[in-house]
Amino acid sequence: MQLKNRLIAFLQVWRSPSAAWGAACLGLGFLMPLLIDQQDFGVLTAIKAAIFGEDGGRLLLTALRLVMLNTIRIVPVYYGAFLIGEAALQSGAGPWRRRIGYILPIGLIPVFYRMIQNIYAVEYDFGVPALLALCSLLVLHQISLHQHSARNRSILLMIMLHAVQWPDMAPSLTDYGFGRGELSRSIKIAADFLQVNDVLNIWSLLMAFFLIALTLLIGKFMVDATQHMALLEETRQREVAVERALREQLAARTTRETQSLVHDLKTPLTAIEGLAGLIQMMAHEQATDSGRAIKKHAEAIEHAAERMRAMVSEMLNPQPAQIISLGELVEYVRAQMPGQRNYVKFYVENPHALLRVNRIRLARALVNIISNAIESGTRQPVAVRAWAENGTIQVMVADSGSGISSETLDRIWQAGYSTKGGSGLGLPFARTVIEVDHHGSIQVDTVPETGTTITVTLQQASPADAGCKAE
Repeated sequence: MQLKNRLIAFLQVWRSPSAAWGAACLGLGFLMPLLIDQQDFGVLTAIKAAIFGEDGGRLLLTALRLVMLNTIRIVPVYYGAFLIGEAALQSGAGPWRRRIGYILPIGLIPVFYRMIQNIYAVEYDFGVPALLALCSLLVLHQISLHQHSARNRSILLMIMLHAVQWPDMAPSLTDYGFGRGELSRSIKIAADFLQVNDVLNIWSLLMAFFLIALTLLIGKFMVDATQHMALLEETRQREVAVERALREQLAARTTRETQSLVHDLKTPLTAIEGLAGLIQMMAHEQATDSGRAIKKHAEAIEHAAERMRAMVSEMLNPQPAQIISLGELVEYVRAQMPGQRNYVKFYVENPHALLRVNRIRLARALVNIISNAIESGTRQPVAVRAWAENGTIQVMVADSGSGISSETLDRIWQAGYSTKGGSGLGLPFARTVIEVDHHGSIQVDTVPETGTTITVTLQQASPADAGCKAE
């Protein structure tokens, strides 16, 4: 069973995009002897020119040319092996998957060296520099745990590979397994002939140490930068969470205080209704014109108090319980916006279509949406269209403002978020009323610099639900 799980883990590695890119890089590395020939770099010609011209400086530049050639030839192989190993590390948790991530590069690179030598008869020496390059690859795996940018990892790998090629040029390191290739030996023989062995040693080792130090510094900087950015993001998310909690707390406290105030209105309403009834009784005993006028006014007061009581009940109970027509709903919304009527145009089809609503809360939700559209900098009056369609009621609010950016669009429903310095509670309240209380939906379509359209969908009520009130 354990062997089966390991085999599955191994096969899963090759399904990732990183493994696919790694295989492509290995294929490119395998074709490098066909794409880049030693003669194209003119290394042998440059060595001969340095010897005949007795020019040690030209020989140092030839060493640089050979190092570049060797680096270019091996970069695809090492980078492909690195990507495949990284795919194994990222394929899942567990020590076995991590072992695969380190074992694959160690096994793939020597195999590719041997394949290239056998097929192309080109000397690809897997000596000490190759081992150092392999070690640097494993180090890069550790760095990649903290650095997620593929471009940055590629830069580090190329500098590392370039650095470990330089010891091949140092004559003093030949006895330790460095520089066993034909071209490397030719450069060292030329250096001995020109008596610049010491210069070549210093030049090669300085370049190697400089590039290794540069790799470590860049790697440290990249890791620190990534960790710093992660810390900043974590801090930002924590601040957003705290801010959201404060806003939700403020919204909850505002709701509680509003409900308490609304509940307290019941006492004076009861007194008003009682006094209105008393006034009617007293006026009824007077058969004069003034008595009849007093009775009429008292009845108006009583009816107004009854309407206020119904409003209080709707505010305390968010569930929709009242059947009204679409035309009544639109007129009620229009009445809530006396100072903004010049900025809004209402268009109503099927005004007799019925819906079950909490009129107070739904009207406030629609007013919030319309007010937000007016504040968007709309160049034309906001168009509010309402109609019945396929058993639903559709209310569409369209403006010609600046639109909503994708970043802002994800946050407009957050309690307390506002781009205009407001409370940021209007749209979250509207969404709660429409989706939670009325089991409807709200959709936002926006085009930058063109405008935003918000469509509210509610369930249509049947005439049977309304009792005596028919469509």
